[in-house]
Amino acid sequence: MALPGALRNNEDAMFRIALPFAFIAFAVQAQTTAVPPALATIKQKLLDDIRRAPDYTCSELIERKSRTAGSKSYDLLDRVRVEVSYVSGKELFAWRGGDPIAADELPRLVLGTVSNGDFAMHPRVLLTNSRVQFSEPAEANDPSSRRFNFRVPASSSDWQLSVGGRDTQTAYHGFLDVVKDSGRLARIELIADALPAALGYTSIVKRLEYAGVRIGNSAALLPSSSELVTVAADGQEIHSETHFADFRNPSPPVAPSAGAGSELPDEINIELTLETPVDSDTSAVGDPIAARVHQTIKKKKDVVVPKGALLYGRISVLEMVQGFRIVDFVFTHFDVDGRIVDLRNRSNMLELEDRYTMGDKVLVNEKMGPMSGKNVSTVFTRAPGPIRMTTPRAKVPKGFKLYLRSTPRAAN
Repeated sequence: MALPGALRNNEDAMFRIALPFAFIAFAVQAQTTAVPPALATIKQKLLDDIRRAPDYTCSELIERKSRTAGSKSYDLLDRVRVEVSYVSGKELFAWRGGDPIAADELPRLVLGTVSNGDFAMHPRVLLTNSRVQFSEPAEANDPSSRRFNFRVPASSSDWQLSVGGRDTQTAYHGFLDVVKDSGRLARIELIADALPAALGYTSIVKRLEYAGVRIGNSAALLPSSSELVTVAADGQEIHSETHFADFRNPSPPVAPSAGAGSELPDEINIELTLETPVDSDTSAVGDPIAARVHQTIKKKKDVVVPKGALLYGRISVLEMVQGFRIVDFVFTHFDVDGRIVDLRNRSNMLELEDRYTMGDKVLVNEKMGPMSGKNVSTVFTRAPGPIRMTTPRAKVPKGFKLYLRSTPRAAN
């Protein structure tokens, strides 16, 4: 995936998969591919289908699950929802509502699950790289499709692994499934071979499903879903699924104006209550949220934000970490009767009202419930978030109390 601000991918660059301590990249070779006659007859159609795609925007939902060695069931780790614009061969990412994603933000949020190339890079690499060795067609699992297996040996591989700043190349193999009647690309699977032990992974597999969609008056062949499965040396398996939907004419993200938020006082310290309930079974990082403001914000004697106004933002963290469900938010702007008062150029910190157990020195978020087995006195204090819950499912209700501290961002 490429990110706005530092556009790391286009059709003449690399496709890479972000992994902890490593990335994987295909280097595109603009050469004629040696393919079997059956594939050669439809190769140009496949390339035309990919190149014909118009500029567009779609919604992308990334869901990551994990299971330990020997386990049959997956635990949900996180879910991220973003908007993707494909414009002039580049992929631009934004949160729902158009707020641009910072260049390092998405890989940090879903480390180990993010890959680019889902739109056009994979088929273009495979059909234009002379190093790809295709076999004669075989029957696919789907009887309506033909399968073209391929393999690239390590000696001529363009799949690059980088670990700790050291680069190495690995063999890989996989297949293309092509619909028999139409010659349309149906799916791609790529499997890494002979992964080096230093990478810490024993298996990396990428799968993509393609479908025809309409964007305005244009028809295009685009991925409907993708899947990335990694197995670590300790047997832990991470399964990342990405689903694409709501294809439409492009709407690139727009960055906030440089002077936004200048009308606010230097220091803001206000109480909020959440207006948008959050549920880890249905909510995702990137989903919009709102909170109600409980104090008037003034600059000198002028009211900038009245009591009762709404503060808008998004879910910034919603994941399982060491047995805890972690939930956090980023608030970006107030809406004052349709006028936007921006917070994005300020330093903002959320605090929670917690229980501090006297004598035991244990800090417990009040929404986690009372301490069991002890009769102790408590006092309420405020501490920085995020919200931590011990339950497998995180539910933050409407009315949950938060505090916002906001100050001008220090000049560089």
